Amino acid sequence: GAAAGDPSPPPHSEVPPPALPLPPAAPAAALPPAVSPAVPPAASAVKKSASSKVVGKLRDNELEGLNLLVVEDNHFQLRIVRATLQNSGLTLDVALHGQEAVDAVKKRIEGGQKLYDLILMDSMMPVMDGATATREIRAIEAAHREGMSAEERAERCPMTMIIIGLSAEAGPDYVAESKEVGMDGTMGKPCRPEQMREMLKEVHAGKWKRGSFNSSSKKANLHY
Repeated sequence: GAAAGDPSPPPHSEVPPPALPLPPAAPAAALPPAVSPAVPPAASAVKKSASSKVVGKLRDNELEGLNLLVVEDNHFQLRIVRATLQNSGLTLDVALHGQEAVDAVKKRIEGGQKLYDLILMDSMMPVMDGATATREIRAIEAAHREGMSAEERAERCPMTMIIIGLSAEAGPDYVAESKEVGMDGTMGKPCRPEQMREMLKEVHAGKWKRGSFNSSSKKANLHY
């Protein structure tokens, strides 16, 4: 009896063990549904962010012919500026402080080049601050124009170089100082890409007038 019972129980006793691992296989099969629902939201988020970046984006070469000098010592802000202006067609120069900005303007004059159409001037920087740099640039510009004929002034040094101050604290005192030193407007920091694009379009179209804080600069100043 023992010899006959020994062969038969093992096959029966070995069959259930393979069946026992099967239940864990069911939860394993349930894992893909738990992971797959997380994929569509991520994909849709990418689509949304991609579409949001396209809205208000500058068209290729939309600002062609515009000469811009950005005076800013914050490298993060400079990355935003470069990304915002990518493929816009403008010529971009960068100065890390006020003295570099003054030197950049002098270099253009010495090279017989047209002055910048727009300078975005940070307020607080090492070496030379934005207000001092603006005073010096306006003095250099005036001296440069004095020795020119009317035709030369119109061609190489028209009274259209706009200087816009950038400040994280663009309050009434800053606005008053900006006007006094010869700026044409102020914008708060950090500069929002969509606001910068609109401002550049206005400068490119000649809507920013030299010597006065137009409505766009007031809106920019009040916005921050």
